[in-house]
This record gives sequence, structure tokens and C-alpha cells, in this order.
Amino acid sequence: MRRYPYILALLSLLASAAANAQTNISGVINRYTPVVLIDKCNTSVVVRNSFGFAAGDKVLIIQMKGASIDLTDHAGFGDITAYNNAGNYELATVDEVNGFTLVLHNKLAREYDVSGLVQVIRVPQYTNVTVTGTLTAKAWDGQTGGVLAFIASGTVTLNADIDVSGKGFRGEEHTRRCDNGMGSVVGFRYSISLDSANYKGEGVAQFDTAYRSGRGKLANGGGGGNSRASGGGGGNGGAGGKGGMQASYIANYDNGGQGGNALTYDTASAWRKIFLGGAGGNSGPEDVEKVSKGENGGGIVIVQAGMLQANSHAVMANGNDNATGDSNPSPSNVLGGGGGGAGGAVLLDVSSIPNTLVVQINGGRGADTRHNLSCYGPGGGGSGGCLWVSASAKPAAISEQLNGGAAGITHATDPPCKETNYGAVAGGSGIVRMRLIIPVGTIAR
Repeated sequence: MRRYPYILALLSLLASAAANAQTNISGVINRYTPVVLIDKCNTSVVVRNSFGFAAGDKVLIIQMKGASIDLTDHAGFGDITAYNNAGNYELATVDEVNGFTLVLHNKLAREYDVSGLVQVIRVPQYTNVTVTGTLTAKAWDGQTGGVLAFIASGTVTLNADIDVSGKGFRGEEHTRRCDNGMGSVVGFRYSISLDSANYKGEGVAQFDTAYRSGRGKLANGGGGGNSRASGGGGGNGGAGGKGGMQASYIANYDNGGQGGNALTYDTASAWRKIFLGGAGGNSGPEDVEKVSKGENGGGIVIVQAGMLQANSHAVMANGNDNATGDSNPSPSNVLGGGGGGAGGAVLLDVSSIPNTLVVQINGGRGADTRHNLSCYGPGGGGSGGCLWVSASAKPAAISEQLNGGAAGITHATDPPCKETNYGAVAGGSGIVRMRLIIPVGTIAR
């Protein structure tokens, strides 16, 4: 009987240790898998790979694409006509894992269309957690990735940055296309079979080979340059910037890719959506020298925590800056500029932020061009992204940067365009939203 006080004391110590458990994290902490089927009752999802998922796991379900766009060959090409289920997301809890089926505790609160690229992401749960090395996400690969999400019931301490910059929608790898002597093409959509227009950047609408090229935007993906013009910047919280004009030795056509659309971050409860940053469009075809690809947008960060201690570290979801050309063997001649990527989204459901937290969700810079004899348009800048906080007003401790990326510059000896943007435009600023409520199913299955 006299042993019981000692046992009680030991149990109390163990409970105290559990309550103050400290976990160190870095790198990629989430697990990702595509969804191939959602049952008609919205109570389970069939995934491509259930390895690493278990009963009791918290998961994020999110649809990456699926918006409808205007397909008419005019300046409105690529404008979003309906978001459909693109951007829908929610947290859920796994009750059982049966083969490739994850049985959920509650019915899903949102609707999803698996053809719009739905993924399930395992969301780690901690008590107190310290970020000891750069914390990031798997890059979006066209099926999964692009999102970092975790939950801490206690304190998140940053001894390193959280950084998902460039993990969002992708710029096309540049292909050396030739305009086949066709001169100027001025349309907004072309098949990939036409060499005289280059690829659009990726966005929330699905790619289609019938209109993958051309200067029209692809939702929030920047348009590709026509003929020898440059790519537009990606969009997200703001609109991407237009790409620069066609090479002056052909004609002064304003043939640069359009900037990607600004997306709607509606605070109405039924319409909360989040998005990756749009990619920049490729610069127009050039059959002599190398040119530059559109750059990737920023990813998504979701943090639920009691407190976040920044310790002079930052949370970043920037779009990628565009380099000046790509490994050109003759650096005096860079004949096309790709668009910069748009910033992504940072969602902070955090009760307390006691010291300054820098949040960077900037757009990427458009690529410069250079030629000693002619003017070549540079790339458009990507837009800033979205910062969304759970408070009714932005916490004073948050120092946000939501700048649009600068337009590139054309470096040339021709007086009309020397050290100008030659038609390229900077990306728009991003946005801040308050009263974040992360959706979760509440109806038991």
C-alpha cells in the first residue's frame, strides 16, 4: 500500500513529460498520395498508395485543379468561368485503412472531383515542435505535393525557416522551338504542334494539347510568348504581369504572354478555397539562341498551433525568380524571357505569435533579355500570394511581404528599348485574409 504514492508520483511525472513532449522536425514531414475514387456517401477515399497511413491519422484532402475557363480565341481566353471544386480542401481523421481505402471518421464536408487532381496528405500532429532545419514540402509534380501542413497543440519554435518557395504549379521545361519562318502569330491559343507559339504556365485549369501554347493565360498560369515575344507571369493573390513585346526586327507586336489571373479567396464559409501559385509562361520560340522557361509558383503552408515562436526565422512561399536566359553559350545574346512564378498561400491558425514573424509570399521576377542589335521583350513578373490568418485582424507581430515580381529588363544598344521593360509588366501585389476557419467534416458517417 505504501508504494501507491510513488506510483502516483511516477504517473504524474510521465503525464507531465508527455504534455511537454518536444519533437524536432526538418525537411519533408508529410506523406502524399493521389485519390482515385471517393465513395458516393463521402465517407471513404480510395488512394493509389496507402503505405504510411494508419487509423487515427489526421489527413488533408485537397483538390488542386478543375476550374473551367473561357476557351474562345480572344483576349478573355483563360479567364475562369467557374471554379467548380478546384481549391476545395479540409481536414479529416482516418478511422480504418482497408487495403487502398481510407475510411474516414466523418463525412467529407466539401465536394471533390478526382479528375481535378485530388490528393490526400498525412498531417503530423505534435505537442511542442522545433524546426531545426529548413521545413518544406515535396514539390508539386502534377499529381501530388506542393503542400506543407502540420498541427501542434503547444508551441512551434522556429530555429530554421519554413520554405515552400517554387513548390507550386510548374513552368514547362523549355523546349527549343522554331517559328519555321511563319513570322508573327497573334492568337491566344494554339496546339502544341504549332512551333510559333510557346507553352503556357500551369494553373488551376487542366492542360489540353489543343490550347497549351499561345499568349492567352491558363487561369492563373501565365501565357506563353507568340513568335519571338516573352512569357507572362503567374497569378494568385494578384494578377501576373504581361510578357514583353516581340523582337523588334520582325515587328513591334505586343505578342507577349498574358499574366495569370488573380484568384478569388472568398471568406464566405461555404467557399473557402486555397491555391498553389501559378507558373510563368515560356518565352516565345527562337530558332537561333536559347531562351528561358516560365518559372514555378509557390506552394501552400498550413500551420495549426497554440503558439509560434519565430526567433528571427521566416515562413516563405515565394514564386521563383526567372534567371536571365538558360546556360546560354553566348551571354551577350539572351533572346527571350520567361515569366516569373506567383507566390503561394500561407494559412496560420495560430493563437499566439509573441515576436516578429516574417511571412514572404512574393511573386518571382521575369527574365531579362540581351542583344546588341535588336530589342527582345523580357518576362512578366509573377504576382504575390495570399496570407490567411485565423484572427479577426492581422496580428501585429506578422511582417508580411506580398510583393509582385518585377518585370524583366531588355539590355540592348538600340536606343528605343535599352534598359527598359519593352512591354513587360510587373506582377500584382498579394492579399491578406482574416478569420480563417479550416474546413472539417462534422457529420458522423
